[in-house]
Order: sequence, then structure tokens, then C-alpha cells
Amino acid sequence: MATTEYRIGTGAWQPYTAPFTVPGEGTHTIEYRATDRGGRTSTPGTLTVKVDATAPTAGVFGLYDGMSYGHAVEQEVRWTTLDNASGVASATATLDGAPLSSGTVVAMRTLALGDHRLALKVTDRAGNVRDQVVTFKVVTSIPDLQALVDYYDAENLIDPRTSDQLDELLDKSRRALRSGDTTRAIRHLEEFRTQASRKVTDPAARTLLVNDATAVIAALRG
Repeated sequence: MATTEYRIGTGAWQPYTAPFTVPGEGTHTIEYRATDRGGRTSTPGTLTVKVDATAPTAGVFGLYDGMSYGHAVEQEVRWTTLDNASGVASATATLDGAPLSSGTVVAMRTLALGDHRLALKVTDRAGNVRDQVVTFKVVTSIPDLQALVDYYDAENLIDPRTSDQLDELLDKSRRALRSGDTTRAIRHLEEFRTQASRKVTDPAARTLLVNDATAVIAALRG
């Protein structure tokens, strides 16, 4: 064999002397042929090569970067992925390090107050990776406390009488705030915290209500 040649697409034939790079994204046709010492050239062979050097795209919905969500809120979290070149090979996500599946309803009451991080990793069949991070904050308020009391009541985690007492204290606190009496609003919240600590028997519900009341009191005190 005297020479070996190749060409990319409809380009000019080039002598093959070393590995070469196929330029540009997309699908390329490579032809190759050999010529012997007698000048006879073989029928060209053909290869199809797909070049993908771009990471896939991804979009996260339900939780958004920089947003704050009340402690009583529930959000359905999902994501979409796309890679038109080689195709998506995998997409995995974690919420604060724990695995999370697309379509999961995240109840903020299961998360602590403060900052949280959703990390999505999408890999295409060529090995390109897209990392997307959503950071958000869980906050609380008197309306959140009222919604949480109602939720725990509906789940039979608070007895009806205690639920009514807690709701009444929260109503009093809201009325005090509307009238501009922050001191009285705090006093009702402190009584709410005391009653929740004494009368809510479910440990998780008790801890959340007490901690959230403490956070609201601290916010009102500035």
C-alpha cells in the first residue's frame, strides 16, 4: 500500500499520516481510501461521526433560585433536560445532599428554616455535564403558623381543643399587629409558644411550632 487518504464531507482528500480532529458540532461523514504501489485506488469506505462538545440544557421548575418559601408551603419540583446532539444519558438531583426525583412534592415543613440547595447534574451520551444549582430559603410567619396548626389538626397530630386555642392566640397576634401594637403581638406569640410546648404531644409538630414562633418573635423584635 502506497498511500491512505481521507476526506471530511465533500472536502478535499488528505493524506492520512496521524490522528486528526473532526471540526464542528453535528454529524459528519468521513470517507477513506487506499492506493497501492501500482496506482490502483480502492472504493472509498464511509464512517459517520457525531461530534458533541456542548453540555445538555436543563430547567428546574417549582423551586427557583433566590426565592423564599413559607414553612407551610408545598412545592412540586420537576426538571426538563434536552440534548439534540448525542442525547441525555442521565439526570440526577439532590436536595441538601439527599436524592430527589423529578415530580416530588417538597413540603417545606420537612426542612429547617434557612438556606437550602437543590443540585441537578445532567450528563449527555458524549460525557458533557451540565450542573445546575438552585438555592432557596425557608421562612415563616404568623400565616404559616396558622396553616401549620390547621395541617397538624387535620392530621390528628394536635387535638381540636389545643388547635382552637393556638389559632385564637395567632388571631390575637395578627389583630395586634394590624393595630400597630407589636409588644402585644409578641406577648400573644410567646403564649402560643408556651401552649404549643406544653400541649402538642407530637414531637415533630411541637418542635416546628415552637421554633417557628421563636423565629417570628425574633423578627418582630428586630
